[in-house]
Amino acid sequence: MNKKKKVKNFSKPKRAFDSVMAKYRVSETALIGSVALGSACGAKFKRKIKPSVIEFRADVLNAIKVVVPNTDDRLWFMTAYSFDSPNPIDIERFVSLMLGDRRHSWEQRLGQKFIDLGIYPTKAYFSEARHEKPETV
Repeated sequence: MNKKKKVKNFSKPKRAFDSVMAKYRVSETALIGSVALGSACGAKFKRKIKPSVIEFRADVLNAIKVVVPNTDDRLWFMTAYSFDSPNPIDIERFVSLMLGDRRHSWEQRLGQKFIDLGIYPTKAYFSEARHEKPETV
């Protein structure tokens, strides 16, 4: 009996890549601030804090560094994908002109890396982890 080869779903990594890079483009224009640490009293029980925009950008850049190891290629990659346009077709045409056909391989591998690292879906990435209240005795 012939076993059918499992067909890989190429659309999920591509969707992950497009979603994360769209958030990354928006995060490039986000204002980054700081907080003064003082002696103000805080909460009794600490909650896991959701990641900030800076941590998101750092996680995306670390994933890109793993998938695109060559520094020159990474520079071209970031230049191509930082092009911001309201029309996704313009972005695709610009990236195609700059990177050529190798972009498809990078998009697929990066999309899979974003899924593996938990960066995609971004809604889940930016949410706090739910936990139960600690029991008081």
